[in-house]
Amino acid sequence: MKLKAKLLFLPGDYKLHSRYNDKKSFGCNMLDSFKEIYTSTLSTAAQRVKNPALGAFVLSLCSFNWKSILYLLFSETGILDKINYISGESTWKSVIGYPAVSVIVICGFLPWVNNLISQWQIKPLDNTDSIQNLRKAKEIRRATRLRRLQAKQDVTYEKVKTGAEKDIQKMKEDITESQVRMGELSAERDKLKHVVSELEKQSVNTSKIINTLESEKQHLEALVEEQKARAHKAEGMNAELIARMNDMASSQIPGPRRSR
Repeated sequence: MKLKAKLLFLPGDYKLHSRYNDKKSFGCNMLDSFKEIYTSTLSTAAQRVKNPALGAFVLSLCSFNWKSILYLLFSETGILDKINYISGESTWKSVIGYPAVSVIVICGFLPWVNNLISQWQIKPLDNTDSIQNLRKAKEIRRATRLRRLQAKQDVTYEKVKTGAEKDIQKMKEDITESQVRMGELSAERDKLKHVVSELEKQSVNTSKIINTLESEKQHLEALVEEQKARAHKAEGMNAELIARMNDMASSQIPGPRRSR
């Protein structure tokens, strides 16, 4: 598709297109140049502001000419009146001399003064550092003791935790064993219940058999008594028959004949 689009351009259109690209690239180059100039200007100004001599001069100039600066910034008069007032109030001493002397004092003598002050402060600062070091040493000792106590506490906690975990594991194992034992006891109980029910059934059957045997025994005893009564009666009848037969036999036998 891009090749087809390029082929559709005519020679005149191609020239216009190339000129447009050249203008666009030139504008981009100019913009980049302005950006580089702006960046370099800012970096140079920052380096100048960081210069201690320049900063001291500007500060001194503002200090010795503060009235003129305030009048220039906050006065409502015209520019000519401001120029006349500043020209009357400002001299070469206030603009250059006093600020230059101030810069020399600030940049030349103040470091030596600071050096002397630093030397005078060595011993107090050393004492202060010693006190701070002692304080830090005490804090470190306290922190070390605290860490040791925390480590002991952590070790004790881990031991207690481990012991508790072991106890919990043992309790779980005991509970599992007791559950297994309860299951076995429940099975044995069910088995014993079954045996007891069977024994109860057998006992009921045995009781029925015993009752049946007792009833049969009573019936047999009654029959025996009846047979005894019949036998006794038969014996009586037999004795009576024997007696009658004896009587009949004695009556039939003839006695001894009498003499005539």
